[in-house]
Amino acid sequence: MSTHAGSVRLGCPRVAGAIVLVALVVAGTADTARAAIAEGCPAVATFPAIECRAAALGQAMQIAAELGVLDRRSPFIVSTAEIAILDASDVCNSTAKRTRPRATARLARAAESFDHLRRRLTAASNRGHLDAANRDAYLAVIGPLVDDLHALRAGLVCPTSTENVCGDGVPQLGFSGGPGEEECDDGNTRDGDGCSAQCLIEPSPHDLPGFTAFAFSRQSAFGFCPPTGRLFDLEATTDTAGAVTLQWSILRDDAGCADIPFQCIDLDRASRVLTSAEAAELRAAFQPVRVVATLPNGCSSIAFDPCLVNAFAWDDFRANDFLCHAPLLRAEEVARILGVLDTLTH
Repeated sequence: MSTHAGSVRLGCPRVAGAIVLVALVVAGTADTARAAIAEGCPAVATFPAIECRAAALGQAMQIAAELGVLDRRSPFIVSTAEIAILDASDVCNSTAKRTRPRATARLARAAESFDHLRRRLTAASNRGHLDAANRDAYLAVIGPLVDDLHALRAGLVCPTSTENVCGDGVPQLGFSGGPGEEECDDGNTRDGDGCSAQCLIEPSPHDLPGFTAFAFSRQSAFGFCPPTGRLFDLEATTDTAGAVTLQWSILRDDAGCADIPFQCIDLDRASRVLTSAEAAELRAAFQPVRVVATLPNGCSSIAFDPCLVNAFAWDDFRANDFLCHAPLLRAEEVARILGVLDTLTH
C-alpha cells in the first residue's frame, strides 16, 4: 500500500487542463477529455498526486458550470473534498501527537464526497441532464481518485504518529470512529463504568415510548447528500385516545437540494393513522433509545464535515448522529430506529 510521500505539492494544471476538458467534451471526444483533465498529475496514491487530480477536476467542473453544461453543485462538492485532502496532509505533517487518526478521517470524508459526486453525475446523466461523454470524462477521474484515497488512508504513515494504548489513562486525540480513536480513557479496560473496554463512551438508555410528538428529519451540515428515494422527514403525534398519526415525505429527486440554503422540493408526502399493532411497534422502538450523553474526546479541537445529519426529537428531548453533538445517537442506533420508520412508511 502507498504511504504518505511528504508535504511537497506538485504543480497542478488547473486552468489549462480545465479549458481543454470543456472544449473537448463539448465536441464529444470523451477519451481525449479524460486525458486532458488529469494531464500532468501522477496516477499514484500520494498526497501530491491526489491533490493535483482533485484540483484539476474541480477547475474543470467549475468552468463547465460557468458555461452552463454542468450544475453548480458539483464543483462545490469537489471543493469540499479538496479541503478535506489538504487538511489531511497538513494534519499528517503537523508536530501534534497521534496525527494519523485525524488525517485518515479527513481522507475518508474526501472519499465519501467523491462517491456522492459519482452517484450524482450518474443520476444526472440518467435523467438526461448531463451528456454521457461529459459523465464518462468526470467518472474516469473520480473512480481512481476514490481508490487512491482509500489506499492512501489504509497505508498512511505520519511523521509524528504514535501507537495508542486503550486503558493507559491518556485519551487518544482522534476522530470518533477513526482508526485508533478513543472517545475516553479512564485508565482501565472494563465495561460498565461509563468508558468501555474499547475506550468508547458507553451510551445510557432513555425510555421514550410515551411521546406526544415525535419528529425525524434529514438535515444538511457543511454540504448536503440528499437521500434520494428514502425517508426525508416524519412526524408522529399521539392524540388523547392514544391513536398515533404519521405524516412523512419521501425524497423523490434532489431538485432544489443543490441550492443554498438547501430546499428540497421534489417530495412525495403521505399520512395515515397507525393500527394499534403498528403504534405498539413504534413505541417499542423507543424503549429504550441508547444515547451518548457527553461529547467524545477531541471534539473541541477537530473539525468535522458531515454532509447529512439525522435528527430526532421526542417532545422536548432532542438527539442526532452528528459525531460532535450531545446527546448523540450512534450509527447502529440510528439504523435500528430508521428500520422501524421505513417499515411503517413503505
